Amino acid sequence: MRTVLGIPLKGFDTAKGRLSGRLSGDRRASLARATAERLLAAGRDAGFTVAIATPSEAVRRWARRHGVDVLTEPPGGGLDGAAAAIADSGNLWCVVHGDLPLVSANDLALVRHHLLAGRSVIAPSRDGGTNALGGSGAMQFSYGPGSFVRHLAALAARSPVVIVTAGLTIELDTIGDLEAAAGLPAGSWLGEYLR
Repeated sequence: MRTVLGIPLKGFDTAKGRLSGRLSGDRRASLARATAERLLAAGRDAGFTVAIATPSEAVRRWARRHGVDVLTEPPGGGLDGAAAAIADSGNLWCVVHGDLPLVSANDLALVRHHLLAGRSVIAPSRDGGTNALGGSGAMQFSYGPGSFVRHLAALAARSPVVIVTAGLTIELDTIGDLEAAAGLPAGSWLGEYLR
């Protein structure tokens, strides 16, 4: 059975709107694309087949250029719909957010190890959301504020493994997140976006 790392991505040109006070639209798009490319590479290095779920034709073209499977996000489905498309693939799956600038192949190899052992996995964000969620079969997704608690409850019967690493926890939602991530050794590549 394949292990699929599914990355929901909206259009790069609309990504990271909360960084607009510091970064232009072009710089935000560049940051979103670079972060997604790093995640894609880490997923492949960890042994995953990578798939992108998106409503954006531009992101579909980008994914195909990178040799990545493309899943169609249901119209109006949002993040929950994109995650459901990934989980419905018939494989072991992990949905991971595309804005994790420090994620490494080691982080994702740990996720894959637990999936192959028959366990579900979940990684919280710093604000109580869910940055990574994996298992097998269909699942009812409930992203949004406080989603970690909801997802953890939904996985209770599956004995989930909670994974907390810097790579799976630190996301780029605010300028403060970007500055904090850039100050860490694994985030030094982000410095160019703060100049």
